[in-house]
Amino acid sequence: MKSSKPSSRGKEKKRDGDLELAHGLAEAPETQAREDGILAAIHALRKDFSAQLKEVITSNHEIKEALDSFSERLSGAETRISSAEDQLNNLANVSATTQRKMLALTRSVETMENRQRRLNLRLVGLPEGTEKGDLVSFLNMWLPDLLGQENFPIPPAIDQAFRLPGAATSKASKPNRKPFPRAILVKFRWLADRDRVMKAARKMKSLQFEENRLMFFPDLSAEIQQQRRMFDGVKSRLHNLDIEFGLQFPAKMRIYHKGKLLTFLTPSDVEAFIQKIETERSQTERDNYVSESS
Repeated sequence: MKSSKPSSRGKEKKRDGDLELAHGLAEAPETQAREDGILAAIHALRKDFSAQLKEVITSNHEIKEALDSFSERLSGAETRISSAEDQLNNLANVSATTQRKMLALTRSVETMENRQRRLNLRLVGLPEGTEKGDLVSFLNMWLPDLLGQENFPIPPAIDQAFRLPGAATSKASKPNRKPFPRAILVKFRWLADRDRVMKAARKMKSLQFEENRLMFFPDLSAEIQQQRRMFDGVKSRLHNLDIEFGLQFPAKMRIYHKGKLLTFLTPSDVEAFIQKIETERSQTERDNYVSESS
C-alpha cells in the first residue's frame, strides 16, 4: 500500500497560514495598544462631555433662577406702576376739581368785588386843590352844577370821595404844563345816583373845567377792564357807521339800532352784526344807484 504525499498546493496553503498566524501574533500587541488608546480617548471625551454637560445644566439652572427673579421683580414693578398710574389719575381728578373750585371762587370774589365797585366812579381831570379840603361836600354841590341841575332834583348822596394814591404827573412833551391831577374815587350811597351822574356825563360828551378835560369812568376790577378792552376794536367801526352803543356791566355791549336795544356778549358777535349792517348799506347804495341811473 502506497503512502500519500502532500501536494505542493497544500504545502503552500499551510505555509501561508503559518505566516498569517505569525503575522497576527506579531500585530496583536499593537492592536491591543491602539484599542486601549481609543478606549482611553473615549473615556476622556465622555468625562469632558459629562463635565461640560454638568456646567450647562448648572448654567441653565442659574439662568432659570435669574429669569424667575427678574419675572418677580417685573411683576412687582408693573404692580407699582399700575398703582402709581391710579394715584396720578386720582391726583389729576383732584387737581381738575380743585381748579374748578378755585375758578368758581375767583369768579365769586370778582363778582362780589365788582358789585361793591358798582357804587363807585372815577373822576379824572379835576385840578388838585379845587375841592379846598372837604371833597365830599364839594362834589355834592359841584356835580349838579357841572352836569345840570335838571338831572339832580335831589343832590346825589356821596358817602366817600378821595384822590387815588400816586403823584400827579405831567406830560414830557409839554414840560411847562401843570401836573396832571390825580384821579378821584367817588363812592355813592345809591346806585341810582351814580347812574344819573354817568348818564348825564355821557349826554354832555365833552366836559371842561379850567381848561382841563373831565372824564367819568366806572370803577371796575382789572379783570373786567381787560374784558371790556376786548371791545375796543369794534368801537371805531360803530362810530364810523354812526351807531349808538355803550358797555353794560360787567362786559357786555349794548347797541341801539332802528329803535331796538341789542345786547352782545363777545366782540365776535359785534363784528358779525357790523358786517351785516355794512352789507345791507352797500346793497342799499347799489340799489339807489341803479334806480337813479334808470
